[in-house]
Amino acid sequence: MLGALTLLALARGASAQDTVATPVALKALRGSALIIRGSTTVGKGWSCTSTSLASTVILREGTGIVAPASIQTVSIVVPVSSLRCQSGAMERAMRKAMRSDDPANAAIVGAFTAHPAKDTTAANTAHLEGSLTVAGVQRAVSLEAPVAAMADILNVQSRIPLTLSQFNITPPRVLFGAVRARDAITVDVALLFQAR
Repeated sequence: MLGALTLLALARGASAQDTVATPVALKALRGSALIIRGSTTVGKGWSCTSTSLASTVILREGTGIVAPASIQTVSIVVPVSSLRCQSGAMERAMRKAMRSDDPANAAIVGAFTAHPAKDTTAANTAHLEGSLTVAGVQRAVSLEAPVAAMADILNVQSRIPLTLSQFNITPPRVLFGAVRARDAITVDVALLFQAR
């Protein structure tokens, strides 16, 4: 009798464990991109784009749909070598400025945790706080990330205003130093995930 009760208790415990919800990890789809934009001392704009990034969103336990309320964490890794600028000269200057020849600086790394939105009317926006590491320098960053549905694809976007000097980056120069990038930049991120 005791053996039967023990087996029944074990079976119930296993059943309960089977139903425990666990976090869900989704990987970003092809087509996701990070774009760094800025201007130069001669007034011309420049940009560098990477579509070879790795990003993961962790959804809270018991959810399988990417929505602002379900997002727990977001991570992103962008190899500096994957940045493509409007010219080869700018690509070389950017990689040199970001000191990417050092393996420790070879990637732009972001790690963020979702928090309740400060603006309660922004139901389709995730409030993320975390860090961004560029050229080996880590800085705290907070951002708002609107989440939009397109058929069965979810698009998580954000625009982050930054400065190169925040990361101890000397603005890159081209044309033998005659043209220099200004300190202020914006980083646009568009991450695509399969809706579940």
